[in-house]
Amino acid sequence: MSSDEDDVLQKTAVKTKQERLYNKTKETLKDKLKTGNYFCITTDSWTFKVNHNYIAVTAHFIDASFGLRSNLLEFPFAERHTAKNLGEEQKRVAREWNLDK
Repeated sequence: MSSDEDDVLQKTAVKTKQERLYNKTKETLKDKLKTGNYFCITTDSWTFKVNHNYIAVTAHFIDASFGLRSNLLEFPFAERHTAKNLGEEQKRVAREWNLDK
């Protein structure tokens, strides 16, 4: 094999492992979130450099031991930081993470 083919195979292997780890971690976090009854979802938005907008979505809840738990759920890119976009993103994340009880 050529060096280019080796690079492609290595990148593919890394991407596959990364996706598996992400999915495993996401399922573990979903199980942890099942222990909460009520949630507060917050967002933090900012612009990096020239028009690179970001929104971090975090879920907060009290666990069975009365400890405050905060977990970053997603860190998606957003078009614009309007109230409508922030609200829609919170609703989408709540649905995806089964927090829209």
